[in-house]
Amino acid sequence: ARLTAPEVKEREIETMAWCRNGLRGAGGKLHPTLYSLSLLILVSTTTQSDPLAIPSIPIIRVLLTPSSVPQGATPTFFCEVAGIPVPVISTWLKDGMPLSSYSDWRIRLASGKTILQIRQVSSQDAGVYRCLAEAGGLNLSSSARLRIIVPPVIHNTTNATAVVGGNATLTCQTRNHLFLRWWFNGSLVDYLPRFGTTGHGEQLTVKDVHKADHGWYVCQALNERFSVEERVHLFVLIPPQVISGPQKTFVPVSWTVTFPCVGSGQPNPSSVWLHDGEVIELENRPNIVIYSDHITIANVTLEDSGTYHCDLVSDAGAATSKGAALQVINATAVLTNTIVNVVWGSSANLYCSVAPSDTVKIQWSVNGAVVDTNLQARFVQLDNRHLDVHQVTYEDIHITCLVKISDGAMAAETFQLNVTAPLGAPTDVSVSISAEYVLVNWQWSGSNNFSLHVILYQADGIVDSQVVGFEADGTLLGPVSPNIDYKVVVEAISVVGNRLPSRPVHFTTNSVTTNLLLVEGVDGDPTIQTDLATSWIATRSPLFRSQHPTPVHHQQGRGSTERVVIAAAVSVVIVAVVIVLVLLVVFIKMRRLKKLNYECQTDTKSTKDLEIADIQK
Repeated sequence: ARLTAPEVKEREIETMAWCRNGLRGAGGKLHPTLYSLSLLILVSTTTQSDPLAIPSIPIIRVLLTPSSVPQGATPTFFCEVAGIPVPVISTWLKDGMPLSSYSDWRIRLASGKTILQIRQVSSQDAGVYRCLAEAGGLNLSSSARLRIIVPPVIHNTTNATAVVGGNATLTCQTRNHLFLRWWFNGSLVDYLPRFGTTGHGEQLTVKDVHKADHGWYVCQALNERFSVEERVHLFVLIPPQVISGPQKTFVPVSWTVTFPCVGSGQPNPSSVWLHDGEVIELENRPNIVIYSDHITIANVTLEDSGTYHCDLVSDAGAATSKGAALQVINATAVLTNTIVNVVWGSSANLYCSVAPSDTVKIQWSVNGAVVDTNLQARFVQLDNRHLDVHQVTYEDIHITCLVKISDGAMAAETFQLNVTAPLGAPTDVSVSISAEYVLVNWQWSGSNNFSLHVILYQADGIVDSQVVGFEADGTLLGPVSPNIDYKVVVEAISVVGNRLPSRPVHFTTNSVTTNLLLVEGVDGDPTIQTDLATSWIATRSPLFRSQHPTPVHHQQGRGSTERVVIAAAVSVVIVAVVIVLVLLVVFIKMRRLKKLNYECQTDTKSTKDLEIADIQK
């Protein structure tokens, strides 16, 4: 059925008014196509089932819109058609191919509407999707592109190696990214002055490489939804440098030598040792061991002499230490006289000839103790071979000339000093033990200008001493303890203080019940005397006195311990008596003062009437 002309005209007027308000074209003029299309739509006010409906042009009311979704999402496309009659949606296409053959598509159809839903999209689902509709032989379509956002992929990285001061380039090739960033030690570096990127950020260039640039860098690729990272390493090479190398050394034959070779660098350098310019082959030198930071040459011989130096080698370069000379010397020491006779208190000059004299040193020692000429004034080292010993004592028995090179002892020769007693000193000193005491006898012919000082020593000092007259020839000292080393010396001392000591007698006690274990007798001659019947008590018996007349000095010669005890007792008694007398005097005075005070209080006389004597009291 069709409308009559007046009705159409009426509708046309309404349509024109509507078009003027909303469908004007360029320049404010009505667009003819829009006008006619609007007219047809407005006049199609009845449904398709209405027998009076007027056919209208079919259209796609809701068009497909482009979409970008991340991988794994479920995008949805809507397509809605309109017209009289209503167009029929025939199919969906992807890149021109029907979707019916795919199992991941979900299509819903309704009257004039369709929905396409793609489940868990992947990169293969990207493309152009098209919705097709048909109405009265007219084909309608709407299309849109679906873009799948997938994580970036870093498919190739390249580490770099550079020497300090050079340049380095790190590579990080990626796809599916929008931009790249470079990180080092948690900070962005691609914007710093010494760092730069090329190739859309896939290459990082480090200029003027520093030692601190060594380490792992992070390449970060990003897009709208994803970020991936990969580590790239920059290895900074530092040329080797020798910190401590070998030094010139003099050693004796058969000594052990160690030369250091300490260096720095990155990577750690290895050492190569050379002897007189040739690399040391260990198979030909079994006495040499090479370590990472030193070399050891054991049991050196004259053939090991020469110049040694080490080379430090690494991928960053090489460094050579200074050469050091090793001189192996076979030195000797020769003494002109091995036995030297000298009088106590005089001086001795010792000469030790060494070879080679220009490279060795002499160390002097007395009885095994090293002589320090700075602290011991009796010893004067004139040069490298002479030693003067002043005021020789009986203890200066063995003086050794030790030849040294660096810290190695090469040879040693020993002087034996035969020290004799000075003229006028006591002689023939002998010792015997009576229980806990020592009986000392001697021979001496001197004048009354001298007194004799008899001294008993042990390791930590004087045990006992006696001063006897010049006519005495023996005395008792002690007490002594078992299993102790002792020494006895008899000195003649003049009135002006000059000392003339005898040779010391050394002995060792083994038990206080044993009378004597003498290890050195008269003037150093070893003797052993035993007299079990002799004891301190026996020496005090009349029988012993009749058989052994006691010298004068025995009558006055008790042990110093007894004398000290007696003197202390006498002193205590005297002090006690004095204290008692003082207390008695004080007591009497106090009594008199008390009585005087009482008389003063009871006396009615004035002070002026007091006698001068009373005031003085």
